[in-house]
Amino acid sequence: TTPDRAPGARPATVLGGARATPGVLGRALAFDGADDAVQVPFRASLALGDAPFTCALWFRYDATGGEQPLLWTGGSGSRSPQVTLVGDPAHGRITATLTTVAGAAPPVTTELSTAGAYNDGRWHLLALRRTGGRLLLTVDATATTAAPDVPGSVSRGSAFGVRLGERLDGRARFTGALDETVVLGRALSDADLTALHATGRTPAGPVVLRLGLDRVTTP
Repeated sequence: TTPDRAPGARPATVLGGARATPGVLGRALAFDGADDAVQVPFRASLALGDAPFTCALWFRYDATGGEQPLLWTGGSGSRSPQVTLVGDPAHGRITATLTTVAGAAPPVTTELSTAGAYNDGRWHLLALRRTGGRLLLTVDATATTAAPDVPGSVSRGSAFGVRLGERLDGRARFTGALDETVVLGRALSDADLTALHATGRTPAGPVVLRLGLDRVTTP
């Protein structure tokens, strides 16, 4: 297991042979793309609903192909509310996907992608923000892609928690390293992101998830 430092959270489960590696702050976790993952058990406080939020994480990888799932929360399948962050090096991008439901209307999905895959083997900060009717996907506190928000809940009916390094259905896994992964119940400002990129330390805010990924305990 690895600690989740959000209030009232239980430890997250570390699967496979995910191992320690030098990180942005201290140690990080390296994933082999075969059977490594981190699974955060469901709790009600993980449900982001229709409110503003930030998902932010540090990643490092040099894969040139395949689906590279960084973070996955919510459900699985095109009709389930969810938030995903996935590297797509073959197409030179990282893609954020939000699927929402509002009332009795059918699910609606929005995607936004970065201008590069950032698969250069260096640490990068990735942040997805939902704020003021917009979705913002930012790398290293400077390169931002924006799209209109999709009204509705990203978590209605979900009972699966959060996954790092794998799709919820296990059909793809990440080859690389992750560090300092947080989900906050507010949208960080540009200044917050600049400070986070400079220091690696999470700004204040309602903490939904906080995985330092610096310690793994074997039962």
